[in-house]
Amino acid sequence: MVGDQYCSVADDGDACFNLYRDGDSLIWEDPNSHARFPSNVIQGKAVPW
Repeated sequence: MVGDQYCSVADDGDACFNLYRDGDSLIWEDPNSHARFPSNVIQGKAVPW
């Protein structure tokens, strides 16, 4: 996390998103296209990938 932006580092390039919260929802926004992707915060342990 850098401020309100989440960045991940991968072999094929970095990806950063602006994060916004609306109640139990997190909104991920692409800072270049401004496309928004909603997600929900749920209680419990992280889901393994």
